[in-house]
Amino acid sequence: LVVRTKGSGTVVADRANVRTGRVALIVDRMDPRYNFPHTDLLRGIQDALGEDTGLVVARSDDDPRREARLLDRFSLDADGILAYPVASPKNNDAFHRAIDRGTPVVALDRRPEGLRADLVATDNADATRRVVELLLAEGHRRIAFFSFHKPTFSSVVERHTAYVRALREVGCGDPEPWVRWFPQSLENEPNLLIQAARDALVALTRPSEGVTALFCVEDYIALAALEAAEGAGLRVPDDLRLAFFNDWPQLMFRDPWRHHRVVQDVYGIGRRATERLQLRMGGERCEPVTVSVPALLHPATESGPASALAAVALTPHYQTNGG
Repeated sequence: LVVRTKGSGTVVADRANVRTGRVALIVDRMDPRYNFPHTDLLRGIQDALGEDTGLVVARSDDDPRREARLLDRFSLDADGILAYPVASPKNNDAFHRAIDRGTPVVALDRRPEGLRADLVATDNADATRRVVELLLAEGHRRIAFFSFHKPTFSSVVERHTAYVRALREVGCGDPEPWVRWFPQSLENEPNLLIQAARDALVALTRPSEGVTALFCVEDYIALAALEAAEGAGLRVPDDLRLAFFNDWPQLMFRDPWRHHRVVQDVYGIGRRATERLQLRMGGERCEPVTVSVPALLHPATESGPASALAAVALTPHYQTNGG
């Protein structure tokens, strides 16, 4: 961290010339129930890093203050930082301090408004547009939208915006009355989430509303919606077609093939984010770059695989080396 020069004394080293041989990954949580951070993400990062650079993983626990402390620490202890931001714009100063110190930062999945850093994330707009178009092609015109209320998550905002645009473009009117935002606190209250989803479905599927399809921004909400539909006496997919982003192991669902699923290229996000970070670590200087990674759309089918082993293969594992 310092350089001693004969005749000049000891001065702080130029951060750009200091190498620790480490890259830090800051995640907003660690949760084995969700397989997060996803093993394919870690594999993509490590494959891009190679054998000469180590990976340090730390969690912010969705706490902006803890995230700021980690950013300050790793701006001195790592050559670069990959981060799932807590998505609080109040923390932008902490990110910018790290970057100004010469430690590049690449955001994953979401970028808080005003953050001047590279972002590597799923092409949420394209994936959402394709799944809504699939529902429209099946004849659905009243399509509901379920999400946790996360206004600072750019990924959620992009999916909602694309959903609204896709329906308006085909003349379905204003879809906002079919949108339900659930409090983020219900992430830790599954029974209350199911109850809220059931109340929403009962109201939306009344003849006066006539909703026949539902798009969920994540699979946790989709699972709650399935339980809620059963409790409300709705048959899925006969009475209600379900579509959602599916990042959990697909076997968490009884019959995953009966629903339209968007599967993100988690391996690709990890690898491309690390490659972008390496360019910054190598001295690249330019305006913040956004890298959009395509997702894979799995349309619903009437029947599933013949065996449990075949079911495992339904969700692809993105690989570049031998897979």
